[in-house]
Amino acid sequence: MRSPRLGEYLASLGGLLVVGLTAGLMLLHAWAGWASPAAQDSGSRQPYKHILTLYDAEGRIIDPTAPDARPYSPRMTCGQCHDYDSIAKGWHFNAAAHTVSVGRPGEPWFLVDEETGSQIPISDRDWPGTHTPESLGLTPWEFALKFGRHNPAPAPYGEPGDQPDDPKARWEVSGRLEIDCMMCHSADTRYDPAERARQLQRQNFQWIPTVAMGLGRVRTDVRDLEEEDPLAALDPAYEGPQLPPVEYNRNKFDAQGRVFFDVRSRPLTESCYHCHSSRQVGPDAPVRWHLEQDVHLAAGMSCTDCHRNSIDHKIVRGHETEAIETADPARGTLSCAGCHLGDDQVDHPAMALGGRGGAPHPLHRGIPPIHFEILSCTACHSGPWPEQHTHPVQTSMAHGLGISSTDRTWQTPPEIVAPVMAKGHDGKIAPHRMAWPSFWGWLLPDGEVRPIAPDQVKGAAGPLLSALASRADGDQADEPPARDPSADDQPIIDVLEAISMRLSAGAAEGAVPVLIRDGYLHHAEEERLIRKEHSAGEPYLWPLAHDVRPAAQSLGVRGCTDCHATDAPFYFGMVSTSFGQGDPARPIKQMYELHTQQPVLARAWAMAFATRPAFQVFLFACTLVTLLVLVRYGLSGLGTALGAVADRR
Repeated sequence: MRSPRLGEYLASLGGLLVVGLTAGLMLLHAWAGWASPAAQDSGSRQPYKHILTLYDAEGRIIDPTAPDARPYSPRMTCGQCHDYDSIAKGWHFNAAAHTVSVGRPGEPWFLVDEETGSQIPISDRDWPGTHTPESLGLTPWEFALKFGRHNPAPAPYGEPGDQPDDPKARWEVSGRLEIDCMMCHSADTRYDPAERARQLQRQNFQWIPTVAMGLGRVRTDVRDLEEEDPLAALDPAYEGPQLPPVEYNRNKFDAQGRVFFDVRSRPLTESCYHCHSSRQVGPDAPVRWHLEQDVHLAAGMSCTDCHRNSIDHKIVRGHETEAIETADPARGTLSCAGCHLGDDQVDHPAMALGGRGGAPHPLHRGIPPIHFEILSCTACHSGPWPEQHTHPVQTSMAHGLGISSTDRTWQTPPEIVAPVMAKGHDGKIAPHRMAWPSFWGWLLPDGEVRPIAPDQVKGAAGPLLSALASRADGDQADEPPARDPSADDQPIIDVLEAISMRLSAGAAEGAVPVLIRDGYLHHAEEERLIRKEHSAGEPYLWPLAHDVRPAAQSLGVRGCTDCHATDAPFYFGMVSTSFGQGDPARPIKQMYELHTQQPVLARAWAMAFATRPAFQVFLFACTLVTLLVLVRYGLSGLGTALGAVADRR
């Protein structure tokens, strides 16, 4: 006969067993959902079939039939197999995290304000000539709204962590702005970046990946929720506007509630183009179909054939010094020279020999070796053919290309020109895109210039800015009227005085209000406007690598005078302030100045090549005369020798 205590023990054990089995089954079910793409690396060259269970931001499995279904989270869905935190340290996502070297200067974001005439290059990468968003009062929330349209995720903006106080920020209801994997990795181009931009402006941050991929739709905007208490929508008893549920497209789901993601590990070129497109604009811009593709794309290559990466997403940028900067010799084989010529610093024989991807081995017959020491490959092979004047261009990041707009014209700021032949960070001359900074700021006692946020300038100067706006409108005319430059001084002086009176309390001691524009620093002194050169007024340049022209269209193919002539754009092309900043016809610099060469030397060298044909004729004539003299005296000597021999006989 069993004791009562033993029965209680067995009953308790049975209960624990039931609970344990139930919990185990729940964990197994969750694990089955998490591990649906079972291996992180299939080991095959065939793309892995991504048939995935969707998870929301809280890690809960999404039921697409639920009336209150939440949007899917790339962090929680893709992160089941892929290391999201490692990816977040990649080049496209780490600008504000300061996790890697800033590297070669690249294209910045531009903070533009037409009322104040501001055009400020900004970046968290500490590139020379840029300013941080924080220094201009641009909060993470404002940065995300302004620039998230062409950024897979402006991390750490919208990510967990300390955020500065910002009364406008609504992270609690908008959700995180997570890395959106399918923005780049969608293989069927179904992802709609224009929809991403629309949802961004609606403050539907956490809904972007779902809606942009066409998995579902939302009918409510976070920006329309009650401004006085946006968190009220999180209260179940709240009867006002609710956080937008997702109406999922049931046809996207299989019988098990999973979705097929057509994923390509190496993004399509078209995906890259959303953020990395550019076009020449203006009255003289060529018709698009007149232009050729990049020679590599025309040959069937894609962007990622050269710009490769592993799971860390540290994209190969492809410039010559990258291998040294990253201490990774293999990266050097994916630069222009490394791919075509090889790199003997790499242990792998095939990569050391060059010819990656079938790249031809250029011979460069007749080109003196000095050219390869002072010129980058792109100097001769990339970008538009240099002309006497630079051309205005627009880019995706700066002008929102890829998003339809009726307001965008060829004069829409920021004002960027190309191609500009200038010495790069590695000391070699290369083609660049260029923008002149323009902003109001403070000149500090140590000589540094700090920009003032445009909203602060508008608050201080108000109506005084209208006179400057009318000046800019005149500059944008096809033929700006001739005018006395001093007539423009008084409106600038008035704004500088207003800034001094109303903003000086928040400025450093001894700071002087200034205007950076047209390549100069302007400040008021005794009712006069003083203009002088300053490093803050220097143009910001970043290298231009594409489109690459074929060898038959490279500089020098017609001879030395493609570059070495008194009117060759390579040395003597005009780089002026672009439309809207001063007189567009007034040259600011010539190319040789950006090569850091002296004008006398540049012109003397060009003139030497101008007279080179005559010198060659003269040299040939001298050689011929010398040869005739040698033949004449040789024959005379031979006759004398033969006569001496005859006399001996």
